[in-house]
Amino acid sequence: MPKPIFRYAVERANKPTKGLDMRNSKRRLAAYAAAFAVCLLPKVAISEEIAYDIDYLSKADRAASFIQSVQRDDGLFDYEYDFLKGRWSKSNNLVRQAGAAYALAQYLAEFPERGNGHSGKLALDALTQQSIPFANGLVIANDGELASAKTGATALALASAVLLGADHISTEPWLNALLALQRADGQFRKRPLTSEAS
Repeated sequence: MPKPIFRYAVERANKPTKGLDMRNSKRRLAAYAAAFAVCLLPKVAISEEIAYDIDYLSKADRAASFIQSVQRDDGLFDYEYDFLKGRWSKSNNLVRQAGAAYALAQYLAEFPERGNGHSGKLALDALTQQSIPFANGLVIANDGELASAKTGATALALASAVLLGADHISTEPWLNALLALQRADGQFRKRPLTSEAS
């Protein structure tokens, strides 16, 4: 059921960092995103008990607060903390960036009065900046190269824009690219330059 899974994910995300395991901050961001994805489903899929559970809301607020606290000025999110160097690393993963944006969009769409809508717009603007031409649309790529473009990141960006009702950007280019990436069997290629499904 959504409620226990959400609580488990948030509890995992809130565990203190242990030792010098540099993967923890990355896992924490992923865990928060997973908690949102599981929990902030359309209300038809959530019982009234879950929708108005104060404990649930406080945990959702805490998760959203963490994601917003690691959002950079460019709209993307700090991805991995390097404890040996005492700073955030330069490593990045655009699918997880888009996943964090989607999680934030879920929260902002579900609880608009509780969140900072500017952070969602900022994340979408950042993903737009990472988009490059493909077919008759746009895909999200890490370094501006088609070889690094990711179908999953593009799909998450489109879903985020739809959730936020973003009228300051056009979602059609992302949609067009995704349609071009769909295979005859209905699945989607994981990248533009491969026929392999995600």
